[in-house]
Amino acid sequence: MPLVETELRGRVFTTEEVAALMGLKPDAIRRKIRDGLLKGFRPPGSRVYHVMGDDLWEYATTGSGPRKFRRDHSKASPAPTKPKAAPKPEPPPSAPRPKQTAQRKPAPVSGLPAKVQRFIDSECGGVLAEAARRTEVDRAILWRIVNKGRQPRPDVLKRLAAAGIEVE
Repeated sequence: MPLVETELRGRVFTTEEVAALMGLKPDAIRRKIRDGLLKGFRPPGSRVYHVMGDDLWEYATTGSGPRKFRRDHSKASPAPTKPKAAPKPEPPPSAPRPKQTAQRKPAPVSGLPAKVQRFIDSECGGVLAEAARRTEVDRAILWRIVNKGRQPRPDVLKRLAAAGIEVE
């Protein structure tokens, strides 16, 4: 027998109760809560998920849940509806889309980090992976030199020098 909206609203259900109402297993309900498909919570000190009846009704009637639920039409006022926003106009196909670039902090001013950053920008087009390929130094090590100011090991210094970066 389908449930009516008024029977759900204002109540709190355990995962087992929700599973019985929806014809699913409790593990499936817990998975839906963990995945963010169904709103649920754990009270402090509890190991059991709980679901508010309002959230269960919303889940069941938005197309995500089963069709075992029906709206109670005995209410005097209709459910509020959101006004539909006008769709955003598409740019013409010939217009180039603006390129979105990641915000990058300024390059170091002096020392080896600055030299490595200049090499990355000028020789490798600003691509750290390309600099790693050309210098034969791991990308994470190059990142630490530039962004954290780490002093590289002697073997890394040799590889940087072989790639044309001036090291002291």
